[in-house]
Amino acid sequence: MTKKISWVLCVTMLLTAGCGNMFEQDPLKKKSDAIKNATDPGHRPKPAEPRPSEAVRINSAEFYSFKEGRTDTFSLSLNVLIKDYTGELEITNLNEFPGAVFTNGEFVWTPPKGIVRAGELYSEIPLKVAAVAKSTDKDLPVLTQQKVIRIIISVTLGLPEITAAQGVGNEIHEGDNDEITVVVHDPDGGLTPEEYPQLRLLLSSRSLSLAPFMSLERVDADFTKRIFTYKYSLNMRDAELTPNSDDASVGIIAVSRFGKASPRVDIKYKIFTRLSEPRIKWADDVRFTPGIENVYKFMVYDPKHEGALTLDTHPIIPVDSTLKCGNDDPDTDPNLEEMECTFTWNPPYNKREQTMTLEFKVINHNQHFMDTRTESARFLPEILVLHVEAPSKPKDGSKP
Repeated sequence: MTKKISWVLCVTMLLTAGCGNMFEQDPLKKKSDAIKNATDPGHRPKPAEPRPSEAVRINSAEFYSFKEGRTDTFSLSLNVLIKDYTGELEITNLNEFPGAVFTNGEFVWTPPKGIVRAGELYSEIPLKVAAVAKSTDKDLPVLTQQKVIRIIISVTLGLPEITAAQGVGNEIHEGDNDEITVVVHDPDGGLTPEEYPQLRLLLSSRSLSLAPFMSLERVDADFTKRIFTYKYSLNMRDAELTPNSDDASVGIIAVSRFGKASPRVDIKYKIFTRLSEPRIKWADDVRFTPGIENVYKFMVYDPKHEGALTLDTHPIIPVDSTLKCGNDDPDTDPNLEEMECTFTWNPPYNKREQTMTLEFKVINHNQHFMDTRTESARFLPEILVLHVEAPSKPKDGSKP
């Protein structure tokens, strides 16, 4: 009985050990690592999809300014705040920037002229920047980031240019008028008067200013050539600027509708005084007595005290009388502002009072030699010749 029980226990232990080896759950347990790590290609895990991440940072300003026809540049950089990641930058709409180059993080561009729409001062194009960051661990996902940077392009504004500015002449007298023409080329000039270049008249510190005497009469525009012609009147009717002559000028600049100013142009004149007619100081009652030499002195003068006076060489006066005015040589010793005259005459005897009228002309000259204009006055002063009859002769022929 004891032997039978021992045999049954032995068989049970053998079966238990055999079943453990027969039903082993891990068939690769005793295989090599290469076999253990091998996978079925059809069941290989898919890589993680790229995903945006705040850890990827594109470093730039919010906007950059460019100007038509001028080359400018700026740099972009990328930071990835996760270890073992490196990134690259790409501009996805570079084709919207004609001629632009983006290399090693540097954006270089010369905006072509005309890229800003006509009539506008600037335009704006968004620059789209994409960043991609990859890890050295291929099982980690690709990280991305995007940023839009404002690119502001300013128009290249042309300066207006005054191509001509002149009066009809370069000399003017007080009291006269003239016309001044100013021609301006403005590449940005518009089609309405509000968009024409505006002229500004500037005072001069070195000469008399003509600006207060100028007024704009009209503007003629040639829109195809962007040429604007301004007509000014120069009215010196009430001007009293100089005692004889002086330099006068006006500075002009043209300002475009965008505030761009042309270089200054000066119009220069030689301005001469407006001469006054000479006047005479002659008494109301001048009497000459026949038979004796009578002398009468009087004055001829310039009421503005500016000119130089001379007597015309052909006075109409009685025979045997003399009229002398001023200095003997007015060219070397001019009679400035006033002139003393002397009339000498011994009237013949007469049987009744007579009124004698003299006639002579006095000329007023500018003291400046360049001015050939004169003003003159013809005078007709009167002399009362008293009644004095000739003495009778004695019958014996002796003197009375």
